[in-house]
This record gives sequence, C-alpha cells and structure tokens, in this order.
Amino acid sequence: MDREMRLQRDEFEREIFVGDCPKCGSSNTHDCTAPDFAPDLEGKPMKIGSECSVARELDDPLIGHCDDCDYLWCLECGSELSMDNPNCGHWAICEECDVEACPFEVCVFNCPKIKEWKENRKR
Repeated sequence: MDREMRLQRDEFEREIFVGDCPKCGSSNTHDCTAPDFAPDLEGKPMKIGSECSVARELDDPLIGHCDDCDYLWCLECGSELSMDNPNCGHWAICEECDVEACPFEVCVFNCPKIKEWKENRKR
C-alpha cells in the first residue's frame, strides 16, 4: 500500500470512527491507539496508530484526541476525559448493568442509564 493510499485510509477511518473535535471543531483528531505495525492487504508491515505523545501514553482506541486544542473525549459516549482520569464513567455503568444482551452495546448514546449519568454530570 503506497503512502497516498495509507493517508486516504487513515482519513476515512478518522472521519468514521473519531470525527471532528467536539470542543473546537478541528479535523486534526485521532484515536489514542499507540503506534504499531500490522500487515497490509499484501502481508507487508504497515504502520498503524498515532505518533501523538498522548496516544502513546494512553494507548486506548476508545479515546479521541484533538491535536489543536488537546481535548480528550470518549469515542463511545462523547464525554470529556482528562489525562489525570482517562477512564470514562460510562464504562462502570456498562460493567454493572444487569442486562444480559444489551441493546445499546453498539450505540451507548441511546442507553437510558448513560443518558441519565451524562445529564447528572452537567448539573
């Protein structure tokens, strides 16, 4: 895979999985997956992940980071996170949930328990 194809792939993945920064609107965003190598379609090593120092420290694909304003957020529910506490509170709600086959597992934005938790955080 040549450099141009990798850039297109990375931008497509960023648009789909991360999106623009919820704080400043910048498109200079990425998930916090630390750099690594994985095989491309031809079996050759291909670099994946971010060179960002925040991504290297956190190494968590569920956290978004904006390189322009340094904002951190949960890519599953959109909550603001910090380097001091990069663990999203909704993860604990999901772990404690007694629903065996959660209908909101794919899109936690719609979960009533997480909606209530996010609303209570605003107060």
